Amino acid sequence: ADEMHHLEERGGWGEAFERAFSKARLVLMTTGTPFRSDGGRIPMVQTETAGSGMEKIVCNFSYGYDKALMDGVVREIEFQPWEGSVQWRVTPTEGDTQEYDHGISEDLRVTYTDKLAKGEVEKLEGDRIRHCMDLPADGDGDCGYLIKALAEADTMLKGIRQTSHPYAGGLVVCRDCAHADATAALLERLTGQAPVVIHGGENGSLATEAKARLTSFQKSLTSQRERWMVTVGMVTEGVDVPHLRVLVYATAVRAPLRWTQIVGRVLRKEDDIEMQTAVAYMPREPFLEELMNNMRSAVQSYKHRK
Repeated sequence: ADEMHHLEERGGWGEAFERAFSKARLVLMTTGTPFRSDGGRIPMVQTETAGSGMEKIVCNFSYGYDKALMDGVVREIEFQPWEGSVQWRVTPTEGDTQEYDHGISEDLRVTYTDKLAKGEVEKLEGDRIRHCMDLPADGDGDCGYLIKALAEADTMLKGIRQTSHPYAGGLVVCRDCAHADATAALLERLTGQAPVVIHGGENGSLATEAKARLTSFQKSLTSQRERWMVTVGMVTEGVDVPHLRVLVYATAVRAPLRWTQIVGRVLRKEDDIEMQTAVAYMPREPFLEELMNNMRSAVQSYKHRK
């Protein structure tokens, strides 16, 4: 079974797989993402509790980021985490509007211990990361993170192009199509260059056009090509663009599976390019910080052993 994390027991596939192969003498199962973000059970595997309470598959053999670094097939990565406050307001159907102001790295589970139910705290965590990505047109947010991250990331990307990688590209992953369009407009104002925007549109009507733009961006290995690509989900899994070097995380996704897929877009390595370090800009939100620390540890271990 390849990519067996899709075999969730309640989804039909997992139950059918378990019935069909219950008497198998040998079972070989592979995956690039040994967990499910929804916590669903995967048949025929052992699991253990990982960070943030998630169930992770216990693998007989694993090839992770640390080993890939030692084999020289992926880039080292540096994270540039943003530390700031996020302000937002919530207007319930009934009752008064409530205003919130919390640091992005603040542990809301500690802040609201014995004050709010677990589900309410989780909603606040989701609201905070979502409003962290707000643009001026969104009204509630102050856009502090995106303006800083986009400006600094473009300076970093231009430096990489000037010193070692003339056709290096940058990737911004947004939360939805409208957000991607607005972020692209902000990026153009900040950098003076319009990015390539790649998404299928709200109803999928732009998918063919978006795929053509993606193919052009992939194949154009020249310094004249646009520096930035802005997308939602079309470049986060199974797309090979090795010249992507800088990432701006502009989505509210905190699930390890999706996060790993997104960060992986800037880790592909090109044999003929030196100074291959990738750089990722994202908020220092507690869940994301935990994921970043795991990769930082792998890089530090690699440097120590190198």
